[in-house]
Amino acid sequence: MLAAEELLVIQQKTRQVFEILEKAWGKQRVVLVDLKIEFGKDAQGNIIVADVIDNDSWRIWPDGDKSKMLDKQRYRDGKDLASIRDDYERVAEMTKFFLSIEKNFLEESSD
Repeated sequence: MLAAEELLVIQQKTRQVFEILEKAWGKQRVVLVDLKIEFGKDAQGNIIVADVIDNDSWRIWPDGDKSKMLDKQRYRDGKDLASIRDDYERVAEMTKFFLSIEKNFLEESSD
């Protein structure tokens, strides 16, 4: 069982990860609706994000429009696999943009 302070760390890290991704997606006019991440502990007992963050981990809506969603929900809704593959390829291209803003974002965050 987790101690209360560990739960607080998880809440803080979850919020931090969400806010970083929300800001990064926002620069492309995409709304990050929600996010699933998993936590673990490293060898020293520090709580860390212990899961990948990918297109199966979030719901994203370009222009805030649910009908334009690019995430796994379209698969759950029974969309054809070809269009889902196209969506995943588009998201892969869009996330490359994160690398170009990473340095600027990290500099802003440290101020």
